[in-house]
Amino acid sequence: MSGWYSMLTEVLACNACRRAVKETKRHSIGRFLAWDACIIKLLSPAHQAMFPAMLTRMRGVDKQIVRLMREHTEGNAMAKVWRQVLESHCEEYLQRKDLYTTLLSQLNKPGGIMRTNSHWFQRPLARRELPSLKLLRKAFLIAEAESIEDYRIQIMSTFGSPMSLWKNCGQWLRASWRDTRGRERSLLSSCRGLGLLSCSRDPSLEELFSEWAKSGMMVGLDIFHWIKRFDAAVRTDHHSKYPLFKSVLSAAVFAYNKDDMALLIQATRAGSPTKLHFLTDSEIIEHHISKNDFRHHVSRITVRAQETFACVQRATGILKGVAGMDKNQIHLFRDAAAINRVGENQQKHLKCMQDPPGRDMYTITK
Repeated sequence: MSGWYSMLTEVLACNACRRAVKETKRHSIGRFLAWDACIIKLLSPAHQAMFPAMLTRMRGVDKQIVRLMREHTEGNAMAKVWRQVLESHCEEYLQRKDLYTTLLSQLNKPGGIMRTNSHWFQRPLARRELPSLKLLRKAFLIAEAESIEDYRIQIMSTFGSPMSLWKNCGQWLRASWRDTRGRERSLLSSCRGLGLLSCSRDPSLEELFSEWAKSGMMVGLDIFHWIKRFDAAVRTDHHSKYPLFKSVLSAAVFAYNKDDMALLIQATRAGSPTKLHFLTDSEIIEHHISKNDFRHHVSRITVRAQETFACVQRATGILKGVAGMDKNQIHLFRDAAAINRVGENQQKHLKCMQDPPGRDMYTITK
């Protein structure tokens, strides 16, 4: 995590090859490195786990770093892991350099033997540059490839054969989005670039989802990944204004259902009629209704595409200025051109993110 280490291994050769070479010169000895994957896989899983690193062709990455990249979430990307490792290496280097110069200053005191002999000490070595992000990604993919058999067993134990897997997934998607009248028309919110059928009209996607699309399924970009795409214009997700920016984007897309809100206020008033009789609706919402109440009792609906576009334009325009700086006067966005470019690219998806007309997006459980 914070330093480098060297790995040594022995070169192995089988006894049969050695005997064949002694008998005739036409044979050659096959040599294998002890850390070769084909040799390590012959060991038990417990002994395989003791090997400390994932090896590529020229380098290796410690397994502790690979473990950090397993959970890919909004705040845990490979670039962030690389920055954490770089920070740890820099701190370790500075500590060692400080210790080295401190010891030299003690040896080189006035009147000391080293000072009298005018001894010249070697300068601290330069910090070794950390490999690029591509190496970490390659090591992570190698580790995942070694675990593919475990993943296959988990999937097959749940769904059975590969054909059953696709069949069950399709049935689950259809059943989970059936409306109350039993119609089979469905909505599939696809992640990233896979489901932009209604916006990009990609022929390959149309062919992939042709059977579902004919039965009434609409394929579109989901709102979570639409908001996530604005990170391309953000300097860092650790900026103090980053949570505010994400909240504004969410508020630009969603609005609380007025009917549900009225019922929640009515229920809150009924709980304490004498205490809440003289309070206005806004005062009840502010002081007597929690976020948990909103989450469980009030549904959210999408606003019109024009309103979303106007709200996003207004928010980004404000955050481009002084309002988008932190206490160190660092802007949230990389530059104005970056956020303008991202906003223009994501504008085409606003219509496909709207709730389908006449479709109930929530299921009543009680």
